Amino acid sequence: MSTRETNIQIASHVQKGVKLKNKFKFLRILTVALALTLALSLSSCDILLNLLQSECQHSDSNCDGLCDTCTLELDSRHSDADNDGACDRCGACVSHTDADNDGECDHCDECLDHLDFNCNGECDNCGALMKITHTDGDEDGKCDKCEECLGHKDANNDGRCDICDICLSHVDGDCNGYCDNCGKVTPYEHPDRDNDDICDRCGKCLRHKDDDCSGLCDRCEAATTVSHIDGDEDGKCDKCGTCIDHRDGNCDKSCDNCGGAVDLGHTDEDKNGKCDRCGVCIAHRDDDCGGICDICGTGVEITHRDEDGDTFCDGCGAATKPMMITLKKSVSVSEGRTVYPTAYIAYSDTTYRGAYITYTITVKNIGEGAARVEISDTLPYGTAYVSGADAVNGDHLSWQITIGVGEETVRTIASRVLP
Repeated sequence: MSTRETNIQIASHVQKGVKLKNKFKFLRILTVALALTLALSLSSCDILLNLLQSECQHSDSNCDGLCDTCTLELDSRHSDADNDGACDRCGACVSHTDADNDGECDHCDECLDHLDFNCNGECDNCGALMKITHTDGDEDGKCDKCEECLGHKDANNDGRCDICDICLSHVDGDCNGYCDNCGKVTPYEHPDRDNDDICDRCGKCLRHKDDDCSGLCDRCEAATTVSHIDGDEDGKCDKCGTCIDHRDGNCDKSCDNCGGAVDLGHTDEDKNGKCDRCGVCIAHRDDDCGGICDICGTGVEITHRDEDGDTFCDGCGAATKPMMITLKKSVSVSEGRTVYPTAYIAYSDTTYRGAYITYTITVKNIGEGAARVEISDTLPYGTAYVSGADAVNGDHLSWQITIGVGEETVRTIASRVLP
């Protein structure tokens, strides 16, 4: 390290020591001052304050009532030696002046006279709210300041104010929805005090009337919709007498009301085969297939009905399709020997006495429709009926069968040779 650098460091340490020494000295002085202040009594402070104020040259430059130096309360008053209206010390306005007559003080601009020339409720100078007061010195009905109409008058009864020409009563003489005075939209209402369906102002027809059903209004001749009325339900219009409901009670194709040609046709709402109006038979019926109409007795063509599809007429039971039956009969005795249907068995023939004879009859339907047939047979002489038949009348046997298409029925009858 050089001698120069060494000297610089020594000088720096010396300066720091001096500063530290000064700080300690200041602290000692401050401590002594605080101790003296605490030692003084309140009365001593008052003595010092009074001494200070007695030696003070009092002044109050801002006229706030306190000395600028010692804060002693002073009786400060504004002074205006040059009579310019402003305080010579603080410049405050001492007396208001309005040299230019603008309603505001020349010094402080304070509003000296509130004015409201347009009657809007605000001072024209300062904007302060004030009561609106209209004046009418010339008694012309208008405010002297704002010229507002102070009282509407309508001496000529034209619906408009004589002073301001405002519309006082809307009038719509032609009922077009606009006031005749001001053109403002008005309620569209037609007055009709005499209840004649005609507007009392514009004469417009308020309700069309067409008593003769001509399609034109009887009042204004405007086109209307024809509406017939039939209150008594006689088929004729109550107003014009026009036939509005053709009726043909006897089905002669002539209207009973107007005599005009009509063709209403027969009706049969109760489905009894007769017209509800004239009673004429309009649907012949032959339920028993006898060829005679059950309603009017007129001869009709027999038409079999087969609603259930069994190929037999629902009315008379006759076959509705052609049928063909084949019949085969064979006879045998209990001993196994064959006896033909034409064989004669005599009482004297002791060979067959007491023997049982069995009849087998086979019936087949080879036709196109179902068949209902009655089979009958007679017992051989010298025999007695045992079983198999539906009905027996002496030696006569019978039974009834129904055979479908292609079906075959076998019936067995048993008899016994008399002993």
